Amino acid sequence: MYLFFLIKQDNEKELLNQTIIYLILCKKIMANRQTIRTERNIFNALFRIMQLKNFNTIKVVEIVEEADVARLTFYRHFSSKEDIILKKIKEIIKCINDELNTRNNINLKESLHIVINVFEKYISFFTLLIKNNLEGLVVQSFKKDIYSIIKKVFLINNTNKYLEKFYEGAFVYVIIEWLSNDDESGKVFFEKAYRLFSSIDVNYS
Repeated sequence: MYLFFLIKQDNEKELLNQTIIYLILCKKIMANRQTIRTERNIFNALFRIMQLKNFNTIKVVEIVEEADVARLTFYRHFSSKEDIILKKIKEIIKCINDELNTRNNINLKESLHIVINVFEKYISFFTLLIKNNLEGLVVQSFKKDIYSIIKKVFLINNTNKYLEKFYEGAFVYVIIEWLSNDDESGKVFFEKAYRLFSSIDVNYS
């Protein structure tokens, strides 16, 4: 009888521990979802304002009013209005990396197609940035986060740092040039980019 009581007590403790762990996980998931919703709301607010005003004239107070959030909430998620854009570009780069990581042994044509398709989904965002003379911010973010994509698209290793920088610069500025031409479709750009990059010999030392 006593043994049965101990077993029952242990089972109850285990159940309690599992319940606590479950509640903690649920709380983290809910907090993460709330963070995503809040940051998306703030980004959308900035995006709407940028369609009416130049980015340089926009103040944080206008963004929080448009997003209907407290100023403290804004600074809990972003350090500045520029940080909103940098985080969004980082999110886009992550989308590209995630897409590339789901494929094995893909060639240049397939990987370029993935990259351009993702960029095309956000072309209105990038077009708005460029119209607001924020190419420098785009380049800053690209150069910080895009190296992992360069390695996967062009299948380069770490043995030639000049080749790495060549592709990094070429890729970033070719993408920006396309995004600046909002009258050119992703399909047309893809054909041009593929011809350009496939014509470059990556095997020189």
